[in-house]
Amino acid sequence: MSTRIALVIALLAFSAGADSALAASRISGRLSDTSYELMLLARSGRAQPIQPKADGRFSVRVSSAKGASLHLIRDGRYAGPVVLRGKKPRVALAGARRVNLGTVRVRVRYAATSRRVAGSGRPIRTDARGRPLGAGKLGFVRVRRARIAQAGASATEGADVDLDGIPNAFDADDDGDLRLDNIEGAEPKGPRLSLSSALPLDITETINANAGADADQEATIRRYLRLLFSVSADELGGAQRVGVSCVFAWCAGAQVVIPPGRGDSTTAWSDGDGDGLLDLGAHRPAFWRQIYPRASTADIKPGDTFTATTDRGASAVAALTFYFTSSVAVKTMGSHTFSYPADPGSPGSPGNPVKTPRKVQITLWRPQRAAIPGAESRTLMDIGGLHYGVDVSGAFCRAEDFSDLSETLKPSAGDEAPLQDTAADTPPSGATLSFTVDTAACAARGGGDTGGGFPMVSIVAQDASGDLTRQHIVVQFE
Repeated sequence: MSTRIALVIALLAFSAGADSALAASRISGRLSDTSYELMLLARSGRAQPIQPKADGRFSVRVSSAKGASLHLIRDGRYAGPVVLRGKKPRVALAGARRVNLGTVRVRVRYAATSRRVAGSGRPIRTDARGRPLGAGKLGFVRVRRARIAQAGASATEGADVDLDGIPNAFDADDDGDLRLDNIEGAEPKGPRLSLSSALPLDITETINANAGADADQEATIRRYLRLLFSVSADELGGAQRVGVSCVFAWCAGAQVVIPPGRGDSTTAWSDGDGDGLLDLGAHRPAFWRQIYPRASTADIKPGDTFTATTDRGASAVAALTFYFTSSVAVKTMGSHTFSYPADPGSPGSPGNPVKTPRKVQITLWRPQRAAIPGAESRTLMDIGGLHYGVDVSGAFCRAEDFSDLSETLKPSAGDEAPLQDTAADTPPSGATLSFTVDTAACAARGGGDTGGGFPMVSIVAQDASGDLTRQHIVVQFE
């Protein structure tokens, strides 16, 4: 799924009353396995959770069934689409006043209807067993000629532009090019709630798979990882409140990020109005809340599903596909080689600056993310496609301050991160990026220091959707 700041969630505006007189279609059936729930997703991105009865039966009214699709959710995680039985496999329903799906039989990573059900749109792509191509992979699968399919589709959260069976709201890779949508910054049309991650770390807190094992990695994630939930108020139709439904155990212990965001907080992420949803703060023109999940990488996984609801009855749904599980990590700065894990007082920490020329070559390791289950065999992946930059005591270096770029680095637009890595995601292998930066030119635009009396150099890595990681190193210019 596409995100603007880490993970994107489409706003939904189904009728607030299930039996509203305006409702024009009824969708009914029986789910074969009640350990699952259902999510009804309109083509526009509007959606509605469905909790089947004890015997699996369900019935719901919506304003229109045309283009809508049904999806399995289990224990808060996306579990696959419901495929309509017909001459050719589809997931999008045709417009009809009454839609009887019969028994929705849960299979491996998807479900299928027992009755023939009229579908709309082009048939989806499947494997030899009839399973949707993107099922069990969060849509992270190469789809040939996907751009042809995309050209004839409206890129909304409920559309499936690469026809892999996974609509954009749950698809990690909308266009089937094996590039995560977060990295590309793709944005489906319509209102959306976004989710992004941030992991800024000092040199002594740095974690990175290429830099070596660190016994404190999970503790570092628990303390410093941030998630930001945000939705534009302009797209909420006059909403005064917005809340997030979060079913995972860590949600109860999540805390609000308090500036300057150095991992400390005593403020719980709470349900202030008692509606059962964790509040987003009103910061016009947006509703947002940045939180510390206080969870490990075993607790937060690709496929985790979140919903957001406004006081006007609108809701949103999406599957998390990406967050930083490590930071960018500098290997060498000038003649100095860093060792990890770096203990308190190590070179580059406050009180022990690294001596460096003002025009310095920096070699670094890419940060990592968790692999997409079912699509990638490794546990972690080095993240390609990120934008990189350097901040010297609050002053960002410009494109003209960089030279001697390594092979996959190219100049790009962006004030904070004017270099882009063109490499694809790969398992951690120790591969590095490098550049030379004129830190004196950067520092001349700013002032002061943030490193205990010495300048602080921050290496920035971010994607086009707002996910961000930094590594802070205290230096002394020669």
